[in-house]
Amino acid sequence: MSKKTFVYIPSFSGGFFGNLLVKNHYIGYFPCRFYNEDAPVEIKHNAFLTTAGHYYKKSNYIEAIGLDVDSKTNMVFGDSGGFQIATGAIKWDISIRDKIFNWLEHNSNIAINLDIPPRLKWAGREKEALDITIDNFKYFEKHQTGKTKFLNVLQGTNLQHQKNWYDKVKTFDFQGWAVGGSGGKYSLFFSSVYLLIKNKEHFNKNNILLHFLGTSTINEFLFYIQLQKSLNEVGSNMTVTSDSSTPQRAVIWGTYYTEFDISNGRFKNINFPNIKHQPDIINNLSNNRWPILCEFDKKLSSAYDWTEYLKETTGLGNQQYMGAMTLHNFAVFKEAINKLDGIIEQDKYFKKEIFSRDIYNILVAIDELVKSSDPDKTYEKYVKLFSQYESKQNILTTNSHDYF
Repeated sequence: MSKKTFVYIPSFSGGFFGNLLVKNHYIGYFPCRFYNEDAPVEIKHNAFLTTAGHYYKKSNYIEAIGLDVDSKTNMVFGDSGGFQIATGAIKWDISIRDKIFNWLEHNSNIAINLDIPPRLKWAGREKEALDITIDNFKYFEKHQTGKTKFLNVLQGTNLQHQKNWYDKVKTFDFQGWAVGGSGGKYSLFFSSVYLLIKNKEHFNKNNILLHFLGTSTINEFLFYIQLQKSLNEVGSNMTVTSDSSTPQRAVIWGTYYTEFDISNGRFKNINFPNIKHQPDIINNLSNNRWPILCEFDKKLSSAYDWTEYLKETTGLGNQQYMGAMTLHNFAVFKEAINKLDGIIEQDKYFKKEIFSRDIYNILVAIDELVKSSDPDKTYEKYVKLFSQYESKQNILTTNSHDYF
């Protein structure tokens, strides 16, 4: 069995960057389509997430951005739009179910079932959300053709909610699991892994993927990489994945990542010039090249005079400037994941030296849970550790306003 590696799936299909993908736009001599064969190695990436929540009315969206869902090389991940339903951006109506299913089968090769997350607009309506979800899953199970591999979904705001949800959906015939609502909630992450391990979902040969929705912090990358390593060591066939739009979303606030801090679990950043808010900035700049803060920036700096586009506050010029920032942020993400993956493979001596005591103990807990003969006992042993660390991180985030 080949070794599985954790896969980060960028969700860049919306907004300004989505527009650049449709136009197949180039920044300097390299494409915004980072999945193209001619993309620089620092940003080349064959995993991509798009969502029916934004595009289910555009039946041929995937052709518009030049992605081949039939290729074994590309992981084209389709989100069903459950999050948009939870926020109220899409009003739930049974009439959209068939449209979303058909869209996912045409525009992705791995997709999430159409669940109704019991959060945001649906908070306090857990039974109604679950009832609609079960009905949708029955529909998806019956109509799936095999062209797209669909994932079951685990939702819940605490362990008891997760158990109830899991018990109602576990019998469906799908090809893996997606976990919702665990971003920044380390105790929910641990309880979701506990439930799936306890019920031996990782040994179900049909389960090819374990996906965590909307998460991409340094700490979470560490958890997922450790989880993947532990699953590999027990002979599981599952690949661990997560998605986010963070490298693109951060650009809207002018956020440009400079490096990553492993000990504090944070990406560090600076604010890039913004002509709208700093109208005199161009006249005060003496160097038109991008600062070189990662390997990809060497190519970006040699190919792109960004002040030419900074002057244009509307239209493609400004989009290109923001697109270049997105690709830089994405390159920093990729560097971080590669480095973290290498550290997780090291001897425990080095991991103790590199990570904080809390993070090291959390990594031990994940490994022990996956390999445990008594998951109940292991969960009870470590659940408080996850809750306490989550509380510490929430305090740090609130005090620093570092939301990315």
